[in-house]
Amino acid sequence: MPELKIPARLDEVDALDLTIKLWEWLAKSGAKNKREWPAWDKIPFTFKFFCPLCQYVGDTRRQTCIVKCPWGRWKGIPCTDYPNPPPTNYSAWVDAVRRAYARSFLAELKEIRKEMAR
Repeated sequence: MPELKIPARLDEVDALDLTIKLWEWLAKSGAKNKREWPAWDKIPFTFKFFCPLCQYVGDTRRQTCIVKCPWGRWKGIPCTDYPNPPPTNYSAWVDAVRRAYARSFLAELKEIRKEMAR
């Protein structure tokens, strides 16, 4: 995975790469909140959602996350659907904030990126 690349505007690949970087940090640091990621300060635009993939979906506003988000398409469900999230590694991380769930969600993101590269 390349070093942190900061695009002027997110496309699907950039959003996924930034999301992978975020979750690598979460899996390593054990942080309890995505807002703690130090790289947010390096990104020259404001994130309404503290997830590059959610930001990409929100910026395009053309489809739901199941259609537009690479993770949502891969799983066929949104990663979260408050107040009743589906059982995903992401929702498990939100509920318990454990590194194991962050690592599992990261592994899913990396698998998606590998498939996109084919």
